[in-house]
Amino acid sequence: MAVTINGTGTITPTSAVQPAGSILQVLQTSDTTTGSFSLSDRTTFYDYTNMSVAITPASTSNKILISLMAFGEGNSPDHRFRWRIKRAISGGSTTNITAPTAGTRISCMGIATTAFHGDDNNNTPTIFGCSNYLDSPSTTSAITYTLQLNCDEASKTWYFNRSLDDVEGNNRERGIGYITVMEVSG
Repeated sequence: MAVTINGTGTITPTSAVQPAGSILQVLQTSDTTTGSFSLSDRTTFYDYTNMSVAITPASTSNKILISLMAFGEGNSPDHRFRWRIKRAISGGSTTNITAPTAGTRISCMGIATTAFHGDDNNNTPTIFGCSNYLDSPSTTSAITYTLQLNCDEASKTWYFNRSLDDVEGNNRERGIGYITVMEVSG
């Protein structure tokens, strides 16, 4: 990948020192498919279908800026669904980007924006977004970031990029999910 600096030419991120805060590479996975996946256990976080992206940093001092958006609806009230990001380093550790553990509380990154409305509980999709989370993985190995989902009720289903009932009608929205990572020079 080449980076243009002030329109004067191109250099590769490994051939020159970039100023701290420079964006060295941008990678994205987006998903417009529709479907569903089961959340059978209420204490397990499940990988969100088609919502992962891999990046290989050029330096251990570089950081990864993460943004994402998930769209869909579950068959339980919105506030029962919890989200986090799994970071898997190739040949290394897997960790979760989440709040610190606190007693018996489930640690997560956040919950979906509550969109449930009692009169239309089968056609009110919601979103979960993460805007500009800066991760410090301290590696030059490939890193895979994966969105994960949990529900505090067992045997629930998440319907992605669509409403729960997904029947024809102008009040049954379709959406898109994406996860974007940017390497930022340290």
